[in-house]
Amino acid sequence: MTSMKTSIPVSESVSSVDMEIGSSWTDSNTSISSTNSYEAMVKVIQTKPRFHSIKDAIHNKILNLRAEGRVDERSFYICDIGEIRRQLNLWKSELPFIKPYYAVKCNPNEEFIKNMISIEPEMGFDCASLAEIETILRINGFINRDNLIYANPIKPISQLRYANNNDVNLTTIDSIEEVEKIANFTDGKMKVLIRIQTDDSSATCPLSVKFGANLQYSEKIVEKCIQLGVQIRGVAFHVGSGFKDSNTLVKAVDDSYKLIEIIEKNQGNKCDIIDVGGGFSKESFKESAKILRQEMEFKFGKSISNGEIKVISELGRFLSASCFTLVSNVIGTREEIGGGKTRVYLNDGLYGNLNCILYDHQEVEPIVITSNGEYVYQESKSNDKKLYSIWGPTCDGLDCISKRVELNYDIKCGDFIGFENCGAYTNAAATKFNGFTNEFDYEFIES
Repeated sequence: MTSMKTSIPVSESVSSVDMEIGSSWTDSNTSISSTNSYEAMVKVIQTKPRFHSIKDAIHNKILNLRAEGRVDERSFYICDIGEIRRQLNLWKSELPFIKPYYAVKCNPNEEFIKNMISIEPEMGFDCASLAEIETILRINGFINRDNLIYANPIKPISQLRYANNNDVNLTTIDSIEEVEKIANFTDGKMKVLIRIQTDDSSATCPLSVKFGANLQYSEKIVEKCIQLGVQIRGVAFHVGSGFKDSNTLVKAVDDSYKLIEIIEKNQGNKCDIIDVGGGFSKESFKESAKILRQEMEFKFGKSISNGEIKVISELGRFLSASCFTLVSNVIGTREEIGGGKTRVYLNDGLYGNLNCILYDHQEVEPIVITSNGEYVYQESKSNDKKLYSIWGPTCDGLDCISKRVELNYDIKCGDFIGFENCGAYTNAAATKFNGFTNEFDYEFIES
């Protein structure tokens, strides 16, 4: 394979109104609108939301909870479908040649996924377990299986068999042992992407400590695949969830190019897929997209432009984080003697939706929704700041959301506190520890 820089088209301007999401990702031969499965697909389209602003939706939900007398039972989410559209538009404006595969693990809420499919019927999905594959097949059993990847380098045999039997025939590997497992249990149908190791030391959640093969070991994986008749379709990499150094993408693309040359030389067949992983965040996306686009143009531009190579990405937080606002109820307060600080206890915490503080290293910013029962969300703030610490509902002393935060409002029992950008790695890992619920209410709007 010869490296040749070929310009890959990038949209100059994008409008959520006049642009059809997915036009660059959809194969005209497999478009769902041209198949009998279209009628099944439209069933997932949601009833038009009643509200068009997060503010109105939160207010209405609180009024309903008060009327029903269950304000403290569970926290609730407001999901903005319009934000899904905006994020997909942003992605396509910068990286139109890379097809998004939504990482189900990030937020498996089925109504959210249904709304995503209604916006982009040819959306791909990154599933890492049997349950995640089942979720997507339950939502849309007619999905084009080319839009599914079993993206977990280590798989239980039973789950590998399930994927294979349901025609999910593309997976990632990073070991010789996994090649042997695939050869033994998938009847030659399962194809693979070799996941390479990356330098993700700057990422919020590094993944290479667990997954990925260096180039030297990857060559041995190639040899084993050829020996056992497991077809290699390409290469996958992931520079870490919430990565901060976009330059790590440069080496990852370069290593991918080197490995593809080795695969094609030894296997004979051309590679046709590159998986560039995920970890992209809304705030730094344009910078990282520019670097990734330039490197892909330099190394694979001609192959991408002529359709020889399909490029996919495992998008989780990029698509879901900013779509969700979490609202929790204040179940108690306590004035600290001599400390000038008030402890606020919520009906949600680190064992619930805010586990992202522990597992995803997120820094959440509490927002006062009601003060002394009055709705103050997005209203002009008082100049008088008060000092608080905020805690979850469990008996664990580690269940602390914020040890010290200044807020512009007085907070009493029965009030509500909100957290924006809470759609990634939150509800997915909520537990029932201490007897508290991990089931939450969801309201959908479109702004």
